[in-house]
Parts: sequence; C-alpha cells; structure tokens
Amino acid sequence: RIDAAIITGDLNWDDERKRSTGNDEKMLEVIDSAHTWTDAWLHCRPGEDGYTYDAKLNDMLRGNLRRRFDRCLVWNGGGGGNGSDNGIGPVQCEMIGKSCIAGLTYRKEKQKFSNGGFIPTGEFIEQP
Repeated sequence: RIDAAIITGDLNWDDERKRSTGNDEKMLEVIDSAHTWTDAWLHCRPGEDGYTYDAKLNDMLRGNLRRRFDRCLVWNGGGGGNGSDNGIGPVQCEMIGKSCIAGLTYRKEKQKFSNGGFIPTGEFIEQP
C-alpha cells in the first residue's frame, strides 16, 4: 500500500503562457481532474507567485521571463488533494538557491558572471 508520493523537479510547466486563444489550461487540472495531487507552493503560499525561473532577480539569466517551471507535488493517498487526508502533506515551503555562492564565477559563452559569487542554479528551487 502506498500512503503518499512526491514528484518534484524541473517539470517545465508553464501555466502562464499566452496564446492567441488565451492562457493554457493549468497543467495540474489537466492531468489530475480528480484533484488528488497537491501543489505544495500553492497550498502553503496561496497568492504568491513563487517564480523558480526569474530573469529579473537572477543575474545569471537574461531577459524578463518569470515563471514557476519547477514544482513539488504531493499525493496523500488520493483523498481530495488538500494534503491532509492521511496526515501527510505540505506544511511549509521556502525558495532555496537564491543566494550567491561567494568566490565562484560562471562563464556562459560570451557572458561572464563574477559579481562576488554565483547562484547555484539558473532556476530557484521550491523546497517543501
């Protein structure tokens, strides 16, 4: 018997992508119509963007793109998706990997970053 499961990582979901017909459907609603999975960030921090790819805040990225490509999804036994049916679910979420690592530099083709350190990833990480 499986009581809980977690899927986390760079899922590259783009729920905010604009198309000529409007926004894409929310990916979690498309694949989980029974609402048995909980998006940890939305559950713990409703109303906060939680961008894991943020070109405005991350000096390693160019442009202005801001999205939440990375996700942490929790399945709690299939009982409604609110993360509490069997006592297993997200309680707190924080964004990690947003601070520079001092003394490291990063070179990407023609671009070099050496502003006193470098962020460990191009994308920030959601940690439940």
